[in-house]
Amino acid sequence: MFVLTHSIIHTAKFLFSSEKYYFATSTYSHVSESLKPDDTLILCGGDRQTALFYNMFVTKYRSDLRTNDIFVVNAIRGQTVEIKRLRKTLLNKLGTISFDKTIWGLQKTDVNKHALSDMMFKWQSANLQTQGMAPFYLTFKVKEVIYDDNEQIFIRPDTITF
Repeated sequence: MFVLTHSIIHTAKFLFSSEKYYFATSTYSHVSESLKPDDTLILCGGDRQTALFYNMFVTKYRSDLRTNDIFVVNAIRGQTVEIKRLRKTLLNKLGTISFDKTIWGLQKTDVNKHALSDMMFKWQSANLQTQGMAPFYLTFKVKEVIYDDNEQIFIRPDTITF
């Protein structure tokens, strides 16, 4: 009885709430349909996003050249050497790609939309911050919002400053 009540409550919340909750199928279809052949998918939203696009990793690293490039930005907090390496790798990647040929998956907890405007915001991942290092953040001018729910946002930027 308890299991049934729990399921009914969450189903009602999902169906009748004005908030847009995470729904893996919808997220995957919106993002994958928006990927153009030469786009790079950059996932900064943690394990949930990485797991959702696992099939792209498998296909890409089995040497299927038709698969989009995929890049994961995720560091273990407190691992200073790893964080420095990931920051440098990300900055190098930003120097070699066309920003409008990327789709970024970001956790909303890392996005500061109030500081700028609706189509321009600052991303400052908690995983890339550590004591003794300058704060690391990217500022996105958004060309298109691909998918948006209460936990994450997928965007195609026009420009990125760092």
